[in-house]
Amino acid sequence: MKYKNTANLVRIRREKKGVSQSEISRKLKYAHSQFISNFERGYSPLPIKKLNDIRKILGISKAELLKALHQDFVAHIKKDIK
Repeated sequence: MKYKNTANLVRIRREKKGVSQSEISRKLKYAHSQFISNFERGYSPLPIKKLNDIRKILGISKAELLKALHQDFVAHIKKDIK
């Protein structure tokens, strides 16, 4: 599943706040910024247990995050539902 909407939300908010991928990685207790880079490019999901942390770090509301996640889920299953 691609995480285009969620990834864009995180990337845009991170850039607006002037926070680097490395800073986010450290705050989420990841050793490398590659994880955030992969997420922002839509290659990997954020673990559910980290969603609230990244939301708080970047000032993303629950509603914004849920909307982006919902859009990604719908886009993913749309192609399978005929």
